[in-house]
Amino acid sequence: MPFSLLALAALALCSTASALQKFQFTQFYPEYRQTFTKTITNNCSTVFQQYLSSPPGLLFNPSYTLVFNCLVANTQELIKSDMASSSVVLGLMPTILSLLGTTTPELALLSSRRPLLAFFLPIGSPPVNPIRAFDYHQPIEALKHGKSLLGGKFQSKYSRLIVLLELIATGAAFANIWTVTLQLGQWTVISTGCGFIWKEMIWVGSAVVIHLFGTLAFSFRTKVEHSGSTTSGTLVQRLIERLKRWAKSEFVSCRTQTKHTLIWQSENVWFLGLSWWASMATIAHIVYGTSTFSSATFIGQNDAVAVFARYATSVAVCRIVVAYELSGLRATIRVVEETESPSE
Repeated sequence: MPFSLLALAALALCSTASALQKFQFTQFYPEYRQTFTKTITNNCSTVFQQYLSSPPGLLFNPSYTLVFNCLVANTQELIKSDMASSSVVLGLMPTILSLLGTTTPELALLSSRRPLLAFFLPIGSPPVNPIRAFDYHQPIEALKHGKSLLGGKFQSKYSRLIVLLELIATGAAFANIWTVTLQLGQWTVISTGCGFIWKEMIWVGSAVVIHLFGTLAFSFRTKVEHSGSTTSGTLVQRLIERLKRWAKSEFVSCRTQTKHTLIWQSENVWFLGLSWWASMATIAHIVYGTSTFSSATFIGQNDAVAVFARYATSVAVCRIVVAYELSGLRATIRVVEETESPSE
């Protein structure tokens, strides 16, 4: 199921790719840019012109393969060995970065107070930290027993500045991920999908889908009671109240928000099904990323390490934002089991 949805996401982007002009084989990463450009000019000009003149957007056009084979055949063995090393670096990247990434329960917790921030964080940090199926207890226990970072007075005094820095950091992480992923698709050739420049971008976008399903699973097992909220009134009135509450909390750090109670309910079928899907999709996400990035060619090891560093920087920045906000939740949220009384 997770693999099929990733495949459907790939097909959905094919229509977008078909409208684009060709990018591959026209630019390369700096380390071997002159070498590959010279090879295309001197040894592969005929097939390269066929590639340029072929209809755009054909993902399996033979001209892609002809240029690829010609370029590889006229590349020195030393450079081929270096490219093989870069494939190892990039192939390990999704697994290594997943250890730094955010779990679906953690982002689900954050979405209960700042849903907009929780939506954009996976774009700036695509790796998803895998968890065992149905294991959502760890973040709940952390809220019960953890301590908040920084002092309450400090966070209250500089709350707006902190939120502004969070937005800037998340936006910068998003821009970095977008540019490095787009460059990787344009400046390299994925041997498992020659002519298709969006395979890396699918890996980035699918992380959002995984976290959305994780958040949905979390919602089937939790109930949030806000201080001063009421269940009376019409549906429109309750909706307006929720929108007002969201507007007040979205641009305020969790540490300075009003206190509320999170009721941890018993398991149900929807929670079990969605949490299982999120866990399996996370594994599929790592496998897909490993397969895609390890297939990148025409990139040297130095450039691959630089790409790795840029991804890791965005992941680390977003992780700091998540960790800080979750620490603030510990001071403003009270977790009770379903059998307990929220008023205790």
